[in-house]
Amino acid sequence: MATKNNDVLQKIELLCKQRGWTTYRLAKESNISYSSITNMFARNTQPTIYTLEKLCDGLGITMSDFFETDEKVEKYSLVLDEIEGEIVQTYRRLDAESKRVFVAYLNGLAKLPMNHL
Repeated sequence: MATKNNDVLQKIELLCKQRGWTTYRLAKESNISYSSITNMFARNTQPTIYTLEKLCDGLGITMSDFFETDEKVEKYSLVLDEIEGEIVQTYRRLDAESKRVFVAYLNGLAKLPMNHL
């Protein structure tokens, strides 16, 4: 995925890289054809709003999250300790179903009495 001066495609590439995802995985998670995504990158074209919404859904983020500036992301990352940051990074790499299972597991853990830990 090579992009030139296309901030949207560069951001999509970055998000995929952070998750360790291929273009194929992005297509599957977003329910968009693989050829549509590869053509978008090959032609260096902006996705439509509809396509970007589907990509964001597949990535497990909102459109607002997608357009957040690095400055705001850094502000939030300062609030997390090392373990919390690792949990967030792991969560972001998961597909939608795994995220639901992960949250259910954490909710179950949180309800355990402290003497069981």
